[in-house]
Formats: sequence, C-alpha cells, structure tokens
Amino acid sequence: MRKRTAGLACTLALACAMVAGCARVTSGLAVPADHDGPRPVAASLLPDLLLDAATISDIMGAPGMRVKDSRSRMFDAGRQFPDRSCMAAWMPAEQSVYADADWTSTISQSLSESSLDHFVVQAVTVFANRDDAQSFFDATARHWTPCGERTFATSKDGYSDTPWTFDTVADIDSTLWMTQHQDDSAGWSCQRALRVSNNVAIDVLACKLYVSDEGVTIANGIDARLPSV
Repeated sequence: MRKRTAGLACTLALACAMVAGCARVTSGLAVPADHDGPRPVAASLLPDLLLDAATISDIMGAPGMRVKDSRSRMFDAGRQFPDRSCMAAWMPAEQSVYADADWTSTISQSLSESSLDHFVVQAVTVFANRDDAQSFFDATARHWTPCGERTFATSKDGYSDTPWTFDTVADIDSTLWMTQHQDDSAGWSCQRALRVSNNVAIDVLACKLYVSDEGVTIANGIDARLPSV
C-alpha cells in the first residue's frame, strides 16, 4: 500500500476505497465512478486471446500439440449431430447456435498432436456489447440444461454411428460446462465449456482419455487474457 500523505485529497481517496460507488478523486476534482466496467473488446484483439499451443499442451498433458486448423468463421457440424436442440452443448462456435445472436467477429483453432490422443477446439467470438454477449450466454444455457444425462449417436460419412452420453450440465462461476463420454471407447471423453466475459464468448472443447477439468482451465486461461480496462 502506498504511504499516505496529508491533505483532503488523500482523505477522500481512502474513503472511496471503503465505500462502494464513491467518486474517484483526480487532482482535487470529484469524478463519477465508472460502473460500466472495461471497454468492449475490439475484434482486432481476438487472435491475441487464444492460448498458444505450448500452453494448451501443458494443460492437456500432451507435449507437441499443434494448431491443425485456424478459421475466422463458424463450424458447420449440423449433419453429424442428430438433435439440433442440443447442438450448442455438442460443438463450440457452431453456426446454427450463433445464427440468431448479434455477434460481429469470431476466431477459432483446432489443436492436436500427431497421435491424435488429445484434441482441443478453442474459440472466441465478440459481440457489440456485453449485454448482447450475456443474452447469448443466457439463451445458450437454457438449451444446454435439458441435454444433460442423455445419450446421443453422432454420425459421419463413411463411419458408423458413435454413441455419446452427456453428463449433468453445471453452471459455476459464470462458466457453463459438461462432460461428454464416448460410450464405445475405453475412456475417451470431452469437456465442453462456455463462458462470457465482457462482450466476448469463450467456447471450448477439450478431449482426451478420462478428461477432467481441461476445458474449463482453457476457458479460464483465455478469460485471463482479456483486457481489464
């Protein structure tokens, strides 16, 4: 803590630290407190928000993960998943999920290592303001919740149907997350995580054998990179 100095300005500054909503003191002039929080994140900053491959590797416990795909458009996985009402819980940055949301720009990366034993999608999408972003989160949460504790079968051209079971959906500390288990595998699972911070939606999928909290950890790491002013 700075050493206190005598004077009216110091007294007012100390009072402001203890009373919520107090004016900020600058050069002896009272300035209204800022209740609006940090400025909206600009679309130009989106590439700087994603975690680098080395950090993703550390979180996933998989040395050598690399970016396999980078895009500034949404995914279109609708043909792989049978229940459109639960598409939001299945895939990050899915165009049908964001279709009615007022987003302005997006960027996503898919990462894996050569053995394909670990797989991550990290995506960030910017909205015009925080209210639009929060409205998207609230609407998406309503779609996620009924999808927990259900089984689905995904399909892909040339492959047989793959059964998945979704765990209960959790909404903790402003983060929506769930675990997906591939039923015909020996422990392959994915964690989905969605968080909105300021005017940015952070959308993550992290897959490995016996996934734990890797998806939420990646979302937290991206959130920590958002500007605070």
